Amino acid sequence: MDEESVARAALGAAQLPGDRHSSSTGAAAARGATEAATARPAVGQARNDRAMTLDRRLRDLGGIARTSELLALGYDRRRIEGAVAYGRLIRVRKGWYAERDLPDDVLEAVRIGGRLACVSALTHHGILPGGDGALHVEVPANASRLRLPDREVVLHWSGVAAEGTRLAVGVAAALAQSARCSRGRRPDLTR
Repeated sequence: MDEESVARAALGAAQLPGDRHSSSTGAAAARGATEAATARPAVGQARNDRAMTLDRRLRDLGGIARTSELLALGYDRRRIEGAVAYGRLIRVRKGWYAERDLPDDVLEAVRIGGRLACVSALTHHGILPGGDGALHVEVPANASRLRLPDREVVLHWSGVAAEGTRLAVGVAAALAQSARCSRGRRPDLTR
């Protein structure tokens, strides 16, 4: 929309400069309408828009993202840390950030170094009403520096990541894992 169209829309049927029988009041109103339509947002509004964009981008990535992904999207480290300081993001573990409203089990699985698996994933997907009390987490076969919490955790080591999201394995994979897992837990995988 060009400036004249914006001004016409703002003034309704009022006359614009250069129209026959234009008045100086109409010209001033047209300039004001044009300036208002093309004005930049206030500084506070611009900051809020950037924060909303970061929230939206993180949501598009599944609610969790690596630092490298946020940097690739154009957010610098200072802005990421500012979002953490203002409570817009949670630093889940080194190099990983998440939305603050993700379920606790999901955050715990990421803190460990994986994602929800087996019975925990089925609970997350709404298939089972409650789990078995343990947190089941899929981790890569080469995972190291796992941070195990002070609760029962069953690790599902995986050479190839099962289908699903960053938060949890998919329903089919979780059902397959639970079929294998329910046959008996291996003591070396349980804490």
